[in-house]
Amino acid sequence: RDGVAAAPRHRHAVERLVLARGVLPAHRLAHRPVLHRAEGARALAVGVDRPGHRLGERPGAHVLELEARRLVLDGVVEAADRELVARELGVEDQGAVVAEPFTQWVIERRFAGARPSWEAAGALLVPDVAPYEQLKLRLLNGSHSALAYLGGLAGYTTIDEAIADAELASFVRAFMRDDVEPTLSVPVGIDVAEYEASVLDRFANPTLGYRTRQVATDGSHKLPQRLLGTIRDRRREGGQPVFSATVVAAWLRHIAVATDDAGRPFEPDDPMLDSLRSSIDGAASSATIVDALLQVDAVFGDLVDDVWFRRTLVQLLDELSRHRVIDVVRSLVVGGTATPTGPLDGAAL
Repeated sequence: RDGVAAAPRHRHAVERLVLARGVLPAHRLAHRPVLHRAEGARALAVGVDRPGHRLGERPGAHVLELEARRLVLDGVVEAADRELVARELGVEDQGAVVAEPFTQWVIERRFAGARPSWEAAGALLVPDVAPYEQLKLRLLNGSHSALAYLGGLAGYTTIDEAIADAELASFVRAFMRDDVEPTLSVPVGIDVAEYEASVLDRFANPTLGYRTRQVATDGSHKLPQRLLGTIRDRRREGGQPVFSATVVAAWLRHIAVATDDAGRPFEPDDPMLDSLRSSIDGAASSATIVDALLQVDAVFGDLVDDVWFRRTLVQLLDELSRHRVIDVVRSLVVGGTATPTGPLDGAAL
């Protein structure tokens, strides 16, 4: 999931807890998918085997409330193919999981008392995790969404298939370089070029089998964190983040048209799908679709008033609906224009 600790209004988010034992008090570190929401949030530090209060049904557990500390976790773990595990290891292991080689664990350095030596296991303890979560959300997760929507519309089933397409890989590089990098507060010791290269390497890993449709779920919740913050920051400085806008336009087509370049239909998976579809009921052009969806405040907020953003989305949605995705992204990367040659043979608006 994206980001870190959430405010109370985001209680729907799944919370990941890391419970360190053997030291008093033990610390629970909350990881929730909302950026910059930790201030004022509360967590529990549990001192085991102390007299006094109870935690659930555990007698003798003392509960101390303190301000939640923010945490960034990055590293994919998936359920393992049981047959593959048995074949490779020669044993049957029902608890086996598959993990990618990359892992990152960043903890904001403020604790109630003694703590485990998390750094001995590779954790990075820092005064402020905000630059790390921004790096992850905008470079990693933003690029992931770009491949999910553009790659999915192009007909690719998995993320590794999408990044293997040279045109999409070039688009993602341009997105990171031109749109995201100018907005980052890079943490000390982080080489952005190396981080970006690692992102592309991770996406190319076929073992993970990340499906484009899977990554494309919940776009109405993910895009504000992964893409729209980048767009706001670039627009505030007078920039024109056309690559980010292209991903948003791909999401609009994903919701409004729901067919890939070959005309194959699919059903988007989004918690706001019914209301989004209702808002564009009867919309017959790129302009009317964009105007209707920009009014969805929970997604776009003040971007509804950005004239450049609205005009660019209309043009991009029109081009993505008339031409193949690969042709559009090639034109953007090579020529700086969203107008390619050659029509789209699949469904259009």
